[in-house]
Amino acid sequence: MNAFAAGAPQTGPAERVAALIQEGVTEMERGAPQDAKRSFERALRIDPKNVPALTYLGILADRQGNLPEAERRFAAAVAAAPSSPEARNNLGAALLKLEQKRRAAVEFSASLRLNPKQPGALVNLAQIHFGDGSPDELRAAQALFERAWALAPDAEIARALVVIPLRLQDPAEAARKFPKYFELLNGAPQSTASPRARSELGAALLEAGLPKEAAQELQAAVDAEPDDTNQVVLLARAYREQKDFSAAEKALRSKIARRRETAAIDAELAEVYDASGRVEDAIPAMRRAIQLNHASQAYRFRYAMLLIDARAPEAA
Repeated sequence: MNAFAAGAPQTGPAERVAALIQEGVTEMERGAPQDAKRSFERALRIDPKNVPALTYLGILADRQGNLPEAERRFAAAVAAAPSSPEARNNLGAALLKLEQKRRAAVEFSASLRLNPKQPGALVNLAQIHFGDGSPDELRAAQALFERAWALAPDAEIARALVVIPLRLQDPAEAARKFPKYFELLNGAPQSTASPRARSELGAALLEAGLPKEAAQELQAAVDAEPDDTNQVVLLARAYREQKDFSAAEKALRSKIARRRETAAIDAELAEVYDASGRVEDAIPAMRRAIQLNHASQAYRFRYAMLLIDARAPEAA
């Protein structure tokens, strides 16, 4: 009788590789990346083209900040499984972090040809096109974001679909997309919902001639950062352009009440008064702005125009 016949059943290479990968995953979950790496490398010694092992090694390298190593591992996974959209996405993401945008775009495009219904790949490719900034690239980004929105709508995609029309000088489309974006802001990531992000979008909306939408963004930014003078001035301007003069004055006076008066605040207050037919209040407000910023020729010119409008040249 064979002395080994009654022993444990022998496992083949595939079973050993699967066991090592499972071991590595368990070690990753318990926070032991070096042990996990050794398990995956042992799996590769048995099967050098094992895609899960290569992928996990790429993930570990990425987490450790070793992007060249992550790229090498993900590229090996693509070479082993060229028809895997996931493998190509991983390589594309690594290349994007390495700022190799053209190569990343090639991988994301290939992934989407293999599986068109991938919101993540669509967004990544859209962001590459968006970063170029040319009208054609912006339109390409817009089409990709629209596809991603149809699959998995979220606030970041919705914001992009507002920003791109603004860049393309299509305020009507931006206004059409704005409500969906605004609905999704609760729980949105900081990249979309931070005061800075809200302020930047508000300023862009205001410049595009959309003061109503701008006021919603700028009010949120001011509520979060009430001492930011530029945001307060922009908010007041947004209200002024809607002819909501009381809201504009309230925004500016709240700043003054907190002893944060600046030349810009007084200058905008003068504009609010003038637009609402209160030139007699606009003149002293602009005078205060000049006192706070003697060097501003723009303020001096505007002050002169207010005096002329008031037909009070003798006050000069």
